[in-house]
Amino acid sequence: MANSSKRTVLVVEDNDINREMLSIILEDDYNVIQAENGKVGLDILNEYGDKISLVLLDINMPVMNGYEMMAEVQKNPSLSHVPIIVTTSNEGVDEEIKCLEQGASDFVTKPYNAEVVLRRVESMIHLREASSMVSVLEHDMLTGVLNREFFFWNAEKIVDNNTGKEYDIVCTDVVNFRSINEHYGNATGDVLLKCIGRCIADMIDEDELAGRLNGDVFAMLIKHRSLEEHKEVLRKLNETVNSYDVPKNVIKSGICRVKPLDTKDGKIDLSIICDRARRALSSVKDKYDEDCAEFDERVQKDIEFEQFVLDHMEKALEDEEFKVYYQPKHRLSDGKPGGAEALVRWINPERGFMNPGMFIPLFEKSRFISKLDMYMYEHVCRDIRRWIDSGIPAVPVSVNASRHDFSQPDFVKKLTALADKYNVSHELIHIEVTESAYTDNAGAIDECINKLHENGFKVELDDFGTGYSNLGSLNDLHFDVMKLDMSLVRKMGTDPDKNILDFIIELADMLHMTTVAEGAEHETEVKNLRNKGCDYIQGYYYSKPLPEEDFEKYLVEKS
Repeated sequence: MANSSKRTVLVVEDNDINREMLSIILEDDYNVIQAENGKVGLDILNEYGDKISLVLLDINMPVMNGYEMMAEVQKNPSLSHVPIIVTTSNEGVDEEIKCLEQGASDFVTKPYNAEVVLRRVESMIHLREASSMVSVLEHDMLTGVLNREFFFWNAEKIVDNNTGKEYDIVCTDVVNFRSINEHYGNATGDVLLKCIGRCIADMIDEDELAGRLNGDVFAMLIKHRSLEEHKEVLRKLNETVNSYDVPKNVIKSGICRVKPLDTKDGKIDLSIICDRARRALSSVKDKYDEDCAEFDERVQKDIEFEQFVLDHMEKALEDEEFKVYYQPKHRLSDGKPGGAEALVRWINPERGFMNPGMFIPLFEKSRFISKLDMYMYEHVCRDIRRWIDSGIPAVPVSVNASRHDFSQPDFVKKLTALADKYNVSHELIHIEVTESAYTDNAGAIDECINKLHENGFKVELDDFGTGYSNLGSLNDLHFDVMKLDMSLVRKMGTDPDKNILDFIIELADMLHMTTVAEGAEHETEVKNLRNKGCDYIQGYYYSKPLPEEDFEKYLVEKS
């Protein structure tokens, strides 16, 4: 191609004079390639592909005529978008219709009018390039599927134009995609996303859609099918994606049926349907044995509860709807109370008692948890001060710290200020760090633990036995207390588990850590733990968590 700044036009014409005439008309504005029949023209088009901006094609030619060449072009997706202007001496309507059916974009008639040829070529190339730009804008640059905006725009058009058909919105994403990026690098993560986009695009029919919403989240508008059929589609997707040379992964999906549950200006709002599909997806993301879920009444109730929590949590904090309950820790040496854990309970005027397992994860996600934690620290300091002033035996109280607390640079400073405000000895305040929080953010927590120790606070490692603590870190950090997860207590009945518990208690003793066993409910469990050398018991065998006033009475009676 002589001039790279010029667009290129392919002239396919068996008549030498006509071919030269078209070349002369075009050569000032375009690079021109000539072909004497459809077969040569097709070979050139296959060789140059997108570098050909337009084809001027005669119909009646030897070897391969214009109809045959257009039929072959239409079979090739990489060529079918190249505009074709048919050159014809026959002005019959039937021939024009046949050419249009074969993929022609426009016509010019013989003998050629130079001005008409140039105008039509220029117009068609401009239209093609504008269309290509729109296509680029519509599609996700990385994966090739529709981007978020155009997915919804096209999906709504399909649903509106096919009112007799039922569709589903399916949302998918990769479990722990962030860890794939961190472990293998973003480039590898991008390759995985490209594979998923390609597989999803190959799976859908012509009247279905695929799009990328954000990150590793893809969406499909597909014809309605049963949950079992959806599971089979997901199984094939996982199988196909993992057949490529990409890190092994698990793709999960959520489904919501497209039906007029919510309308916007009389039309179904597919973004709402998509949000519901994503909520269904969220319901199985952390479940080992489930990969696919439909949006149903249960998921809807979860959404309503989450919205209630988010709408009311700030006001609940102001109105002190959050109550501190204390669960005693008893010394196994003499059976007396030797401490307690402060636990939050939310008693809402509208919903009554609310299970912490339902609202704490939402507080973690919204980072409201740090505000609640400071609220708890202050209430605990205030209560300890009252016990001391009232002559009630004051015991150390442990308070759970969120992983978000440790990311706050002034966390220890704030905690110290609260203890000093109520003139409470720092040793009476224990900060509980869950094993999972520690393994997720070891660096920041290491630094914070050192500061807590410097300021006289004690630190407890909570739920030991549920995660993968680094034993070297235990030695370096000098936790003061190791809390044994109740699952270890429950499994004491089998010999191997006895050996594990023996080892953990011995390890804690070697590291000069006090041990607290959670969840003990039966006398035999308490006896076994005492025999193994465990220091404290926290469980229903002694007491359930108690409201402030009841706990104060408990301290007086049991001490």
